[in-house]
Parts: sequence; structure tokens; C-alpha cells
Amino acid sequence: MSNLRLHYLPTSPFSKKVLYVAKHYGIDAELIQVNPFIPEQRAALRSLTALGKLPVLEVDDSVVSESSLVVEAIERAVDKHQFVPKEPNASAQVRHWDRVLDTYLIAPVLEMLIDNFQGKAPATDNRAKDKLYRIATIYTQLEQQLKAVAGEGGDKPTLLGGAITLADITALSILPLAHLVKPLSDYQYLSAYIEAHQQDPIWQAINSEAEAYTPAFIESVSNAA
Repeated sequence: MSNLRLHYLPTSPFSKKVLYVAKHYGIDAELIQVNPFIPEQRAALRSLTALGKLPVLEVDDSVVSESSLVVEAIERAVDKHQFVPKEPNASAQVRHWDRVLDTYLIAPVLEMLIDNFQGKAPATDNRAKDKLYRIATIYTQLEQQLKAVAGEGGDKPTLLGGAITLADITALSILPLAHLVKPLSDYQYLSAYIEAHQQDPIWQAINSEAEAYTPAFIESVSNAA
């Protein structure tokens, strides 16, 4: 297999979804923690990718960024397509949910959390209200989707009613953080979905590392304000 180096931030949902796939496949990659809120680490990251976004996967002499593309690069490296299926219709559904979650859930949740860490954006701010509306809209879409496929697939609910895909990995990487911004208690199927997957040993390991790293991350974000 190629030489792999994964640059990631433990608290980042984008990094978490790549970590899940790497750990699931037992990828022997060098793991390098990077905090883009620390100037020296941000500069080193931008020497790899101009936008300075995480995660970044080095594959021999090439560099892959954007979390969903990194997942696909890992699946190519192991010659498996469990999380992004080859079949066109299934692939389109997975990519749809992955993109919706990346754009309309992960983005506003992270913006609100970082604003909070930096003492910005009070709850009455119109921008915060707009973000909460977008988050609630995605919660409702997820709730309806999970209800529609309830009972399909295996012993754990999934967004597409079958095996776990990248859509689920993306959802499960952000929903625990989203709950801190807007609680999930009013969403029956969504709450059950998270509960069913949270005992997965891979998620437990990833979330444990993130929890341990959180105080240092919050301090770095506050200092960068």
C-alpha cells in the first residue's frame, strides 16, 4: 500500500469522518494532529494546501484535501467501496446527503461554536437566528428520511436504510456537536439514530480523542479572536 500521512484536527467533524473510514479499514497511516488556529501549524498546513483546510491526506508524493475526496482516496487505496458505492443511483444518494450535511449543517454549527468560543454572535443576533433555522431545517429533513426508511437494513438505522455509508459517517461526525447548538430531544428518529451508533468502538475512540483535545482547542480559538 502507498505511504499515507493524514493531517487532522481531532475536534473537526470533517476530520472525524475521515478518521472513521481510516480506522474501519485498518489503514496504517501516520496521523499528524494540526490546529489551524495556532499560527505555526496553520503555516505548515498551508504549505501542503493553499486553503489551509483539514483533513489533508498525503499519498506518496500527492496531496488530497476535502474530506469526502479523502474518503474516496482511502477507498481506492484499499480497493473497496463500502462507504461510497459504485452503483450510480446509490452513489448519487450518498453524495447528496454528504453534500447537504457538509454545507447546511456542519458549516453553521462550526460557525456558531467558534463564535461562542470567541465571545461573538449573541443569541439575538439575526445571523445566529438564520443559522439555527438552517440547522432545524436539516434536522427535519434527517428526521423525515430516517422515518421513511425505518425498519430497513440491519440492526442499526441508517440514512439510506441499508449498510452504513458516507452519508451516515458525515451525519454522525457532526450531530453530537450540533446537539450543543440546538438540542435533538424533539427529534425521535434522529435521537434514536445517534444512540444506536454511539456505542460503535470506532466512534468511541474518535470522540474520546476529540473530548481530550477540546480544552486546548477552545483555548487556541479564544486566543485567535
